[in-house]
Amino acid sequence: EKSLTLTQFFVEPGCTPSRAGLMTGRYSVRSGLNSIIVAGTPSTLQAGELTLAEICKENGYSTCMVGKWHLGEEEQSIPTSKGFDSYRVGILETTDATAYPTTMRRSGMTEEQIEASQAYIWESKDDGSLEAIRPYDLEYRRHIESDIADAATSFIAEKAAGDDPFFLYVGWSHVHYPEGANADFIGRSSSGPYGDMLMEHDHRVGQVVEAVEAAGVADNTIIIYLSDNGPVQQQVISNDFNGSSPGPFRGEVGDVLEGSLRVPGMVSWPGKIPARKSNEMVAIHDFVPTIASMLGTELPQD
Repeated sequence: EKSLTLTQFFVEPGCTPSRAGLMTGRYSVRSGLNSIIVAGTPSTLQAGELTLAEICKENGYSTCMVGKWHLGEEEQSIPTSKGFDSYRVGILETTDATAYPTTMRRSGMTEEQIEASQAYIWESKDDGSLEAIRPYDLEYRRHIESDIADAATSFIAEKAAGDDPFFLYVGWSHVHYPEGANADFIGRSSSGPYGDMLMEHDHRVGQVVEAVEAAGVADNTIIIYLSDNGPVQQQVISNDFNGSSPGPFRGEVGDVLEGSLRVPGMVSWPGKIPARKSNEMVAIHDFVPTIASMLGTELPQD
């Protein structure tokens, strides 16, 4: 009788390890996902890894993944091989890739080499295989967040009208480098391109939350909103990211300091979780065992 909606928000580069932790409940180093994804090596999600989506699917949930995955592009590693019924507006790698053609041309690489490394947006077909539907480039960078929100809200409306509970995982693209706020949000903030992206992100998350409410399932839907790492500061790629801050804590993405590891996390479950603030220590790896326990599923001992 429970519907679970899981939305995850990625703040800055370097997010594969934490996404692996969220999906598997295990430290990423155990499955080779503590570094850059490299096809044909152990640094891709392995076939034997049990995911949160698989746990939900085993319990009768309809499952959907929208947006950024970045856990591998091999057949064993794609979302539809790891428990998701469908994958929409799919970013299989990283949003950094939208800037690759510019830097490759600056480095003197050929157009053939640039074309061969083109990033794409992916959608799943009925058989679970993925199809490239359009290039993921700097132009589409400004439109993708809107499309991710539209795909998520469409899935919610569709599944809320049926009998099955649903599990939705949204991997947002904002506020990841390179900057790319939609035209409707450019210049809206007082914090430059970074602030504009953050304002758009807030709006898009609001669209998903409103879709849950409009579908009439808010009282039995758990919404989990997470960030995966701290901001970019000293490692600033461009002035676009001036304004990001870890608050009073030291550190940024890639550090082992609290400014990198201590991140926003919010959980909403009306009537079950009272509105409050807590500074108890939790980890992204806690979600798999917690949700599995709620569903009455025993996890493998290993």
